[in-house]
Amino acid sequence: MDNKNSTVVNTLQSLERLLTLKEAGTYSGFDGETVRDWVKAGKIGAFKVGQEWRIEPKELADFLSARWVSKAAA
Repeated sequence: MDNKNSTVVNTLQSLERLLTLKEAGTYSGFDGETVRDWVKAGKIGAFKVGQEWRIEPKELADFLSARWVSKAAA
């Protein structure tokens, strides 16, 4: 994982509130709809608060860490 990705993961792990799909998309660099697809496919854990999905920052950080490949390894 390169420095930029590491910074994103560290930031996510320090957050103490739940993320909306849009916010999760902003942190991950993907569209909120892509994040929704990951949730619906069971690739990332989330839960509904009313009608809206919420994601724990650590859940997103773990998901991204497992998928990002460092430039050195690529």
